[in-house]
Amino acid sequence: MKTHLLVAAAAALSAQALTFNGHAAAPAKPIELSFSHHETTSSYFRNHGLVPWMKRIEEATKGRVKIVEYPAQTLAKQTAAWQATATGVADMAWTASIFYPGQFPLTDVITLPFLPIPSGEVGSGVLYQLYAKFPEIQNEYRNVKLLTPHIAGPYFLQTVKKQVKTLDDFKGMKVRAIAGPPTAAIKLLGATPLLIPIPDIYLALQKGVLDGAATTFNAGLEWRYYELIKYYTYVPLYSGASFMIMNLAKWNSLPKDIQEQIASVTGLEAAKRLGKAMRDEVEPSFRETLRKEGYSMNEYTLPQNELNRWIEAGGKPIWDSYIKQLEAKGLPGQKVLDETLRLLK
Repeated sequence: MKTHLLVAAAAALSAQALTFNGHAAAPAKPIELSFSHHETTSSYFRNHGLVPWMKRIEEATKGRVKIVEYPAQTLAKQTAAWQATATGVADMAWTASIFYPGQFPLTDVITLPFLPIPSGEVGSGVLYQLYAKFPEIQNEYRNVKLLTPHIAGPYFLQTVKKQVKTLDDFKGMKVRAIAGPPTAAIKLLGATPLLIPIPDIYLALQKGVLDGAATTFNAGLEWRYYELIKYYTYVPLYSGASFMIMNLAKWNSLPKDIQEQIASVTGLEAAKRLGKAMRDEVEPSFRETLRKEGYSMNEYTLPQNELNRWIEAGGKPIWDSYIKQLEAKGLPGQKVLDETLRLLK
C-alpha cells in the first residue's frame, strides 16, 4: 500500500512540475552557438561539408545546441576568424592555417610540398591523428578548443594561357600560393608566389596579375575560376590545413554531457568526412558544372620522371629546411614528419 502511495505521489509531483498555472512548462531554450566561416551559401563544401557537420552536432545534442551560421565572412573576415573565436566575437569558426603564417608550424607539416597524400579523406585522417599524438601540436591550439582539423587539398596547378608540362614551363610564372612551406616551394621551382586572398583570385587571373593558381576543385567551383582557367596540370604541389575551432570559455561553459556529445561527432571520422567533401567528392560536381556551362578542361598529369624533377627542386629542400627551422626552436619537426609519412603509408 505504501508503495502505491509513493508512486502516486511521485506521479503527482511530476505532473505538477510539467505545468504552471494550468499550462505545460516550456522546454529549455537551446544553447545557441554562432559559427563563422568564409564559404558562400552556394559553395559545394558549405552544403556538403559544413552544413552536415553542424547538423550532426545539433542531432548529437538532441536539439539542446543550435548552431547559428554566419557564412561569407559576415561575422569575421577569413583572416580574422581565429582572433574572433579566441576573443568570443564568434563562438565557433572554420578557418585555415594559411591565414596565419608561422602560427601553426607543426600543423603545417601537412602543407609540405609533394607529400604522398592520396586523397582529402586520408590526409584529413592523418592530420587528426597527428594532433591527437603530439602535445606540441595541441599546444598550437591552446587558446581555443579544436574540434575538427582536416585538409584542403591536395592542390594542383590551374593556368590561363598555357599548359604546364615541365618544370621549364613553370619557371617565371606568377602563381597564387598559400603561406608557409608552399610559398618557399614555389620560389624554388622558379615561379613567383603571390599570396592573394581567395575572393580576389578571379580578378587577378582576369587582369593578368596571376598566370595561374595552385588551388583545388572546390575553390575553382565556388569562385568560378573555370571561366578563365583553360589548363589543368595534376601535380601534388601541397595541401592546406583547415580546422573547426571553438571559443575556449564557451566550450568550458557547456554542460559535461553536451561536451561529450559534441566530441562524439567531431573527431577522426568527422575529419575524414570533411576532407572527403572538400577534395574527393567535389570533383564530379566540378566537371558536371563545366560540361553544362560549356567550358573545356585541357588536362595533363606529370609523368613520374618529370615529377621527380619537381620534387628534387622544390620538395626535398623544403622538407630539410622545415625540419631544421623547427628543431632549432625545440620543436619535434623530424618526429612529426616521420609520423606523417608513416601514417600516409
